Amino acid sequence: DKAILVGFVEEVKGYLPAITEGIKSLHKNPHQTEVMEETHRYAHTIKGAASMVGLAGLSHIAYYIEETLDEIAAGQLVMNDETAALLGKTVTQIEGYLEGVLTGTLRERPLLAEVTRAYRRLRGLPEEEDEAAVEEVLAEVAGAPVLAAEEEERPIPPPMVEVAHHEEISPELTEAFSLEAEDHLRNISTLLASLDKQPEHKGLLQDIRRSVHTLKGAAGAVGLRTIAQLAHRMEDLLDQLYDGNLAVDSDTMDLLFTSADALEDLVGGEVEEETMQGTLQGLYARYSILLGQEPSAEKLARKVEPLGEEKIIDLAELAPRPSEAIESEPPEKVVAPVLRKPGEVVRVPLERLDELVRLASELAISRTVFEQRMTDFAREVKELQLSAERLRRVSSNLETQYEVSALGDKLVLHGASVVGNPGPQPATLRLGSRQAFNTHGFDELEFDRYTEFHLLSRELAETTSDIRTVGNELDALIGDFDSILNRQRRLSSEIQDKLMHIRMVPLANLATRLHRAVRV
Repeated sequence: DKAILVGFVEEVKGYLPAITEGIKSLHKNPHQTEVMEETHRYAHTIKGAASMVGLAGLSHIAYYIEETLDEIAAGQLVMNDETAALLGKTVTQIEGYLEGVLTGTLRERPLLAEVTRAYRRLRGLPEEEDEAAVEEVLAEVAGAPVLAAEEEERPIPPPMVEVAHHEEISPELTEAFSLEAEDHLRNISTLLASLDKQPEHKGLLQDIRRSVHTLKGAAGAVGLRTIAQLAHRMEDLLDQLYDGNLAVDSDTMDLLFTSADALEDLVGGEVEEETMQGTLQGLYARYSILLGQEPSAEKLARKVEPLGEEKIIDLAELAPRPSEAIESEPPEKVVAPVLRKPGEVVRVPLERLDELVRLASELAISRTVFEQRMTDFAREVKELQLSAERLRRVSSNLETQYEVSALGDKLVLHGASVVGNPGPQPATLRLGSRQAFNTHGFDELEFDRYTEFHLLSRELAETTSDIRTVGNELDALIGDFDSILNRQRRLSSEIQDKLMHIRMVPLANLATRLHRAVRV
């Protein structure tokens, strides 16, 4: 219908200035979440509406803008001059595409080839694979349903499972992709199980599509085209379900479950190539049947006329928040995916985590041994303090009882020998006799009055005092060690517990495998 097409072109032209302004604003500050969401919403609306009116080429070009904005928001691409220039050029190419549609001068294939090569250069993909990528895009666009013609649907050839492509990818990229893909696949399986119980819940469809879209982008970035193609078809089906063009029934749910299982097998690489090839052929045939059903002209008119008010998808999907809680009877709670900012998650091999758990256990054992030795040390310090106390008493007795009496006996004997009187004399007499005796020479030095016994007694007293001081210092150190050991005990126990929590797998993560086993 020409009127529908003209209305569509006018509506899209109204979106292009907003997209251009959004690109300029994001070039200045790429962390503007609201601007990112608004620009992404316009690009996604153009993509969905173009697909509905049969302009598959325009839908694919708008998809490049949408995917690039997703990667910028996820931190996989940088919003530099090159990225901003390419996005701005793409908006201009969309405008030219619309003019060509109205005037009949559109050259779609060269335009798609140019856009595809430009975005491959932006992502640093090898030039030698450009031709294959362009042919793939052109084949996909050629196989899309056309509004103006009721031509027979072209079957999309099933992609070959090329093991060589996996081998050409570096092990580091493969490992990083596998770890990220496991999270998305687990989330997809969990949400599909909830969608099967609540087919009318739009938030679940939106969350599933978000995970599938992210998985598709990650697979395409590392060169896993088979996974990216299957995820792309799955995303197309989810778009149709969200828009209401298809119903969430047993057939579509079975196709989604089977596709999720096939993605798990492709990521794991545990299925033989021939078996996977047959599975993919069946899946692509079913997608061709479901997605090849064209809606009626009246339905398209209803979808295209209010294009400004319609929301093909609520593009708040870029906001890092979980979906709304499911208001339903089932006791199971749907865990919605939360978009994480780069750097919030660290992925490490399981062997390294096991090594940390082992080291934490050895640390706890070493701490226990150290505590036992500290107990022995404290006991020896107590013994040392008791011995020091005994030495103090012995030293005190020597000083008070024997040292003074020995010194007094020496003075008495010395005075008697001078005066010639062997009997006891008063102190004044003894002192006067000494002074009389020494009038012809020098006085006796103070130190000469002490014998070796006095010196040993004084040294014993000083040593006893030193030992007591050392014992008191050691006792204070033991108190400090006790507080440090208590803190060390708490920290090591907490580290060990948290490492075990990280190492253990929540039962909810295994539920998806159990669901698959029940379905099979």
